[in-house]
Amino acid sequence: MKVEGWFLFSLVWSVGGCLFTKDRTTFNAALHAELAAAASSGSYKFTLPLIENKRSFFDVRLETEGGARLAQWAEYVPEFTIEEGLEYQDIIVPTSAQTRYAFLTRLMIGAMYPVLLVGETGTGKTIMTKALLKGLPEDSYSTNMIQFSAKTTAGLLQRLIDGSLEKRRKGFYGPPINKKMMIFVDDTNLPQLEEYGAQPPIELLRQFFDHGGWYNHTKDSIEFHRLVDILLLCAMGPAGGGRNHVTQRFTRHFNSIAIPAFDEATLRKIFGTLSEWILSKGFPALLRGMSGALVSATIDLYETLVDKLKPSPEKSHYTFNLRDFSKVFQGIDMANSSKIVDDRKLSTLWVHEVSRAFADRFIDEKDTSWFLGEVGKLSMKHFKLAPENLHDVENPTLFSTFMNEEGYYEEIPNLVDARKTLESKLDSYNMGTNSAPLDLVVFNYVLVHVSRICRVLRQPGGNLLLVGVGGSGRRSCAKVAAYLQECDYMTITQTKDYDHNSFLDDIRLLLLRTGMNGYATMFVLSDTQIASESFLEEICCLLNTGEVPGIWDTKQDKETYENAVASLREKGRELGRPDTAEALQALFVERCKKFMHIVLCFSPLGSVLRERLRKFPSLVNCTTIDWFREWPEDGLRSVAARFLLRVELTDHERQAAEEMFVAYQQQVRELGKTYLAEVRQHTYVAPTSYLDLLSTFARMLEEKRTELTAMMHRYANGLTQLKKTEDQVEVMQQELARMRPQLAKKQEETEELIKEVEMESKLAEEQRAVVAVDEAAANEQAAAAKEIKDASQKKVDEAQPLVEQAQRAVLDLDPKALQEIKALKTPRRV
Repeated sequence: MKVEGWFLFSLVWSVGGCLFTKDRTTFNAALHAELAAAASSGSYKFTLPLIENKRSFFDVRLETEGGARLAQWAEYVPEFTIEEGLEYQDIIVPTSAQTRYAFLTRLMIGAMYPVLLVGETGTGKTIMTKALLKGLPEDSYSTNMIQFSAKTTAGLLQRLIDGSLEKRRKGFYGPPINKKMMIFVDDTNLPQLEEYGAQPPIELLRQFFDHGGWYNHTKDSIEFHRLVDILLLCAMGPAGGGRNHVTQRFTRHFNSIAIPAFDEATLRKIFGTLSEWILSKGFPALLRGMSGALVSATIDLYETLVDKLKPSPEKSHYTFNLRDFSKVFQGIDMANSSKIVDDRKLSTLWVHEVSRAFADRFIDEKDTSWFLGEVGKLSMKHFKLAPENLHDVENPTLFSTFMNEEGYYEEIPNLVDARKTLESKLDSYNMGTNSAPLDLVVFNYVLVHVSRICRVLRQPGGNLLLVGVGGSGRRSCAKVAAYLQECDYMTITQTKDYDHNSFLDDIRLLLLRTGMNGYATMFVLSDTQIASESFLEEICCLLNTGEVPGIWDTKQDKETYENAVASLREKGRELGRPDTAEALQALFVERCKKFMHIVLCFSPLGSVLRERLRKFPSLVNCTTIDWFREWPEDGLRSVAARFLLRVELTDHERQAAEEMFVAYQQQVRELGKTYLAEVRQHTYVAPTSYLDLLSTFARMLEEKRTELTAMMHRYANGLTQLKKTEDQVEVMQQELARMRPQLAKKQEETEELIKEVEMESKLAEEQRAVVAVDEAAANEQAAAAKEIKDASQKKVDEAQPLVEQAQRAVLDLDPKALQEIKALKTPRRV
């Protein structure tokens, strides 16, 4: 009978283990039919008592004690009580499903056979596997957790695995001697497909299965490393939504086990246990019977959301899973139980928590209104109470911690008082900060988002994805919330040389702050700071595991890490942890995950957000999403009022300007909707545009006032100059009147002088005529003299050669001859 039982068990989980719920029903019916046919035909009749046809072989296992029989998995679920002092996020409620898959995985580990777990997000694959590996004997097993993403490369994967292995002998590598290495790869099918459809990280793992290792490339050689004593455990979700199909050449090496989504009975088991534990902690006794109503209402709402609100390209983050379901009860657990005095208060708390867990991600008022309508129906159905202020936008129900000094999470009774309190806290922050003060206008919109962020920061390891256009206040609200929750605020400082190594340096600092020092730290990263998609690779590792593989690899970093881990030895002893390196390293990671709060500020514009959410599902699965919508009318008015206080206006002018700006913004929004309806293209009217409008108004007003003032001064100066000129003209006219007789006398003298000049001019003309005659006669004489001169000159020119000849002859005369001639008394006749 034992052989028959193990045969059936092996048949079900080897052949049918890869099937999900619907196909399991078909497989189970076929198996029942085959067994019945074999028994009726006489070919083989089982001696082992078989289960009834209405029961499933997937729900039983072989029990060998006290005789072989097929026993329900529910019989093996251990008795469970939540230990005192245990925190919500550390509680794992055992169920028959978890017991079943843990048993199967444990069998695979014992046989050193690879196992592949396939299931939707939130079905407990990762938690179960990590708990199972954590429970393995440390002296026989070591573990290596690896988180895949869309950008994981084969080189990175090889470094992560090789870094945890030791050299056994030449060419052989493995864990320390006498140990076996369990390598758990989560989200195995996330790596992107390359150009030809392959996934290099998957191909590297397939090479390990097919050839027992891989090649190690160095500068000097290429050596094949054979890996020994290593078992690969993988988990992944069904293909689709950024997850890819994995080649069968890889999956054939595994025993694949499908993990279906929890059925309603399992959900009631898990969250019924949790809700009973929560209501037992200080809540009035009359409310402890409402555990079932809380669970039923949440299940109904969750199933409605999954069925009605499907993801779309515009709403790719509308993916609801059991992590969101769990956040509802985690929020209820945070409440100050002394303030929840009756069923109405408890139902109000439930409405608030489901709104935070599910509705804060909605992108428009239409989805929110529909959601609140469903919440109202479920509240009436399960609590018999109609929620208060359900659709009151001006006065929504809010729970937060900053309204009391003790930091209790309780309902805010009055939003006006809450705004004043927040303004007071903001003033305290601005007075004490070393950085630039926050110029933040507190209105209901800001109050709501700060409360939402504070709620998540209060949760150990709570992370946020803040989505909104530029200027919507994401970073400012996050900074205020960090101050209210006494969290250190940390972000990166970008420079032109900031690269991936610089980012890893900041991550190391963050891990030391949280893991070693235990400082609650908010790490804020906006999409404009993401210089490379590899930044998001590291962020996803932090979101999933609280650590980044290989970040402490260098000698200096490794020494820093070892010192940080060693500093936790005393803390580990207080918590009852083993005094081993692995236990202290696990404690370091636990503290990192607990005290670290990653806040991502992304913009919804374009396709970047959608692509990132597809490539990195952890950005949705491991965060609480808060969607920053358009500023409401009261916000627009409050911001305008604060801004216009700096501008010199009368009260009437200031009020008119406020109304004008609000009207402008709202009209542009309406035009954007019209444009979307006509052209099918989104236009976003960012708050930054509104702030630019206000600043432009103030600047232009100042410019125009300066211009008008200059014109007034110029006009006044002109009037002054005109008056001065008029006075001078009057003085000159008086002087002119006084001098008029003298002018008349001078005029007469001038006229007489003119007559004299005219007479003299006439005489001069006559004299000029006489001179002209004499000049003509002189010119004639000059012409005659010139003719005589010219004739004389001609004769001179003719005689000149003879003169020159005579001069030369004189020069040729002999002095003796001259003496002889001189001696002659009379010249000789010729």
